[in-house]
Formats: sequence, structure tokens, C-alpha cells
Amino acid sequence: MSVVGVPDERYGEAVAAFVVPVQDWTTDGNGKPNKAESGKKENGAEKHLTKEAVRSWVRTKLSSHLVPKHVFWVREYPKTASGKIQKFKLRDLAKDILSGQEK
Repeated sequence: MSVVGVPDERYGEAVAAFVVPVQDWTTDGNGKPNKAESGKKENGAEKHLTKEAVRSWVRTKLSSHLVPKHVFWVREYPKTASGKIQKFKLRDLAKDILSGQEK
């Protein structure tokens, strides 16, 4: 998971989390889901990840103000040649997705 700040009307900035689902896990369909969305079952239970599950996990580990307001699924993170995540590109992606939801 990688997080960035995105503009927010109420607070000025809100937390947005970008998650790369592990292969064979399904998501609740936000952004770009993992191509391996086969919905396989592990021990009889479907391997499904939701935005609320991500928020709930963060809530148990960190303070409530750090819980992401937005959760986006991505196939991979944009990286530099040295392998660092380019957070400015994630921020731009979040802005594009959020502006498309407002229309």
C-alpha cells in the first residue's frame, strides 16, 4: 500500500491509499483491478478485498485521522529507474479519478 495526500474541500487534504491486490484476490471494483481476479477460494472462503476492509485494517493499526478517505486499486505503482514509487503520479491519478466521479 502506498498513500498520498489529495485535495479535500473540508480538510484541505485527505489520505488516499493505493493498493496492489495480491494475485487471485478480487476487489470491489474501484480504479484498475488486478488482472488476476479469478475469485479463487482458500479453505472454502473467497479471497475478496474491499475498500472498507482496508480502512478497517488501517484503523486497527494507526490513529483514526490516518485512515484513508479514498482507496484505489492499481496493478502496479509508477516507479523511478531506481525503484522508488513516484507519489506525484499517484496524486495526479487520484485527482483524475476523483474529478471523474464528481461529474
